[in-house]
Amino acid sequence: PPKPKPTKSFQKSYTDDSTTLTRNSDDGNRTSTFTYFTKMEDSKIAAIEERAASICGTTIERVEPLQVVFYKTGQFFGAHHDTGVLFDDGSVEFPANPPRRVATFFVYLNDVPEGCGGSTRFPLLEGPGGGPLEVRPVRGRAVLWSNVDEGGDVDPRTVHEGAPVTRGKKYGMNVWVTD
Repeated sequence: PPKPKPTKSFQKSYTDDSTTLTRNSDDGNRTSTFTYFTKMEDSKIAAIEERAASICGTTIERVEPLQVVFYKTGQFFGAHHDTGVLFDDGSVEFPANPPRRVATFFVYLNDVPEGCGGSTRFPLLEGPGGGPLEVRPVRGRAVLWSNVDEGGDVDPRTVHEGAPVTRGKKYGMNVWVTD
């Protein structure tokens, strides 16, 4: 039988430069690709958006359109912060005006075998073994973190990276919740 045609196409990752209002697709910090779903695109997307809002105690309007990312062997996403620009000195620019990403869910959509990379690494948070906290991709697993501290200021400890996939591929979904 013929294979179904994909309904979404992946595009090269980019960053938005808030100072020049331009997109930079060759920043050397990420090589993954991504695609978005339209808000409430279907009943499954709506259910994910509603669940994220419920867990975070907010409304569905504060959940950004879901983003699916794809990493093939050798691809990665270097250290970054979901709320704002990460500077070389480790500080993070907190956007002056809403909407700002205050929480992130990252959902793993497939297994990446142990030893094949692709983990989500938090270099400033200590993991169980004393090194940086790492979450290995396991289908159906999700990690949730706050991008702001208790006072509502950007929390630089949640700088994270998508480690290179050394064999195979990785699919994940970003669910961002805004203020």
